[in-house]
Amino acid sequence: MFPCSEKDSVMLEELAYTALHYDYVVVGGGIAGVTCLETLAQLSAFQDDIKILLISESTLIKALVNYQQIGHTMESMDVTEQDYCTLTSRFSNVTILNSRVLRLDTDKKHIYLSACEDVYSYGKLCVATGASPKYLSDNEHVLAVRDTQSVQQFQEKLKDSERIVIVGNGGIATELVYEVQGCEIIWCVKDKSISSAFFDDSTAQFFLPHLQESSLPKEKQGKTISRRWKYTSEQCAGSSSAAAKDYSGNALGPDWAMSFNLKGASEVLKSLDKVHVEYGVEMDTLLTPHDFSMLNKTEATSSSKSWPVYIKLTNRKVYGADLVLNATGVTPSCSIEFKGETQIELAKDMGIIIDTEMRSNIPDVYAAGDVVNTSKWTDTEYWYQMRLWSQAKQMGAYAAKCMHKHTSQSSISPLSLSYTPPIDMDICFELFSHVTQFFGFKVVLLGLYNGQGLQSSEYTVHLRYTPGKEYTRVIVRDGCVVGAVLIGDTDLEETFENLILNKLCISHIEDQLLDPDIDIEDYFD
Repeated sequence: MFPCSEKDSVMLEELAYTALHYDYVVVGGGIAGVTCLETLAQLSAFQDDIKILLISESTLIKALVNYQQIGHTMESMDVTEQDYCTLTSRFSNVTILNSRVLRLDTDKKHIYLSACEDVYSYGKLCVATGASPKYLSDNEHVLAVRDTQSVQQFQEKLKDSERIVIVGNGGIATELVYEVQGCEIIWCVKDKSISSAFFDDSTAQFFLPHLQESSLPKEKQGKTISRRWKYTSEQCAGSSSAAAKDYSGNALGPDWAMSFNLKGASEVLKSLDKVHVEYGVEMDTLLTPHDFSMLNKTEATSSSKSWPVYIKLTNRKVYGADLVLNATGVTPSCSIEFKGETQIELAKDMGIIIDTEMRSNIPDVYAAGDVVNTSKWTDTEYWYQMRLWSQAKQMGAYAAKCMHKHTSQSSISPLSLSYTPPIDMDICFELFSHVTQFFGFKVVLLGLYNGQGLQSSEYTVHLRYTPGKEYTRVIVRDGCVVGAVLIGDTDLEETFENLILNKLCISHIEDQLLDPDIDIEDYFD
């Protein structure tokens, strides 16, 4: 295939009287797109005439391995990359194109690609183009870590680096800080605690002793502390800090950093000097060595070395570094031009707005994964969108089920159906759940684990932790568990998942809820 100009594309569009037709088309080779395609192929396994097309800009597609269903909503898995031919070898009715979608004519249901030899038409189409890192700078010494390719670039640059600056406070930043070795790290976070995208201040305190470590946590003996706090706005930060002081907590998939050798240039760097955290700051300006020299300002560490890049923070400190890592989050990414009577409806964050059956406002156009916005989902009491790999997988599978079901309903005879029953949402959307790993600890997040959407006076926090070993934080509202953070091998994830889903009243045992000498499962057998 040969690339063509915009003018050529328009001419081709006008001349295309026939198009290669596919019943289902999925755009995007990430976790959401591949899961959607696999589910569609499985649902259509006994329909020989069904044709499915995946359009991916990369020849590598995401694949899930080591999948394990932990509970009703919790899943554990690894994400790897494979050549897209692995899908075509598994499913005979699947075709994969390595190209980029330029334009979608939603009136004609035609697809125009960057390599424009052919025009394709669809019955139903799912947009799963993911998200892109938020822009920080186009400086050659600034790198955004988002996919395998960018991690490989980082790995290569890191070999010659003595110091890096990481800007961001989410999952990727947290994993990088822990996994990078042989390199000094300046971690710039805009919040008052680390990893705030996932944890409140009290939970983050549990990880601080492990910030300088680069290996799995060692078994430490310690008395298990159990607390029950009634939170108010004033007490929340103060109580947690005091407790922590007394007792010394396509997108990349889970545990992605463990697959790479992230080692810097320094062989003699002391562990205790590895990480320095700047709290409550953002990047102000990036400076070249010349710009920095003109400032007539001392570098924050008083380093006399001439660094390739300097970063000025909003607290006016200036740090020199070999590399700046942009881990400030992502924004939905969809560069497709939608041509038709109806324009695609986007949210303020540029995500495609979808209903509870994964449909956009354009007929037969669906969306899944990081590219979507779920603000119209009003009946999901314990679920919310966080643009995680686990949610991308869940959305991809559910979008496929909806596309297949809607196709089946319409084939019955649209005129004979005065009412089309709604599709029941998958159980995974009844409860937010995410299983991952931070600082070498297993982490399980359930429901409103940080009291999301609740007033601080509405709920009670139950806390149990063993320093260096485990941390359990449970949110209780009106006698029912509504959320939980489980760090370490607590073996409590299924118990609390069931308590939240079934809305069981625990008032009669609330004071003993986290007593380590009591097996709370006995109360609910």
